[in-house]
Amino acid sequence: MCEFTEFVQYNREAMRGRSVSEMFPHQARVIPYESVKPGHCITSGVPLRHEEMHPPGRCTRSLSQEHYGYVVNNRRSNCSICGSQLSAEKIQGQQYSPREIENHFCESCIPYWSILHSKVVGEDMSFLADEQRYIPDLGRPQIPPPRPKRPALTNEHPDTVKDWINRSGGTHKNKPLVEIPLRKNDKDIWEY
Repeated sequence: MCEFTEFVQYNREAMRGRSVSEMFPHQARVIPYESVKPGHCITSGVPLRHEEMHPPGRCTRSLSQEHYGYVVNNRRSNCSICGSQLSAEKIQGQQYSPREIENHFCESCIPYWSILHSKVVGEDMSFLADEQRYIPDLGRPQIPPPRPKRPALTNEHPDTVKDWINRSGGTHKNKPLVEIPLRKNDKDIWEY
């Protein structure tokens, strides 16, 4: 049987910093790399148990039992990913080795399937540009998300606060806001 993770291990440096859609544009449109999640079936997205993905003494698996059975029990003359015509050897391979999933893909789709497979079974894919977008750089301080624009109650003139309350409907959780009258001395704080 074919161990798809070997392709990624051997070609890691050649793929470093490159996007999957750049290397495999046609295949990435059929099964987008971003749609595949670690620990989930490639075709259905069903969560897989560790024992399903890493059976002892066997090759790693990236399909649920149901989808694996569907692929290997349906012989076809076209590639399962791109739809191109399979070679005669691949078609014969489906007949003589029906459980070998590699026989259901054309030669140009096997590397792409290997990348998807490796992501599912938990291989380190951080060398790809697609993965680098999603990994936060913890070595530097993170920029906090933007906050809604409203006046800071302690730094704004009272009239600005009233305007903001009026624009917001003057309610909070469907309860009217209570306006607190200013003391005479508080008004002087706002004048410069």
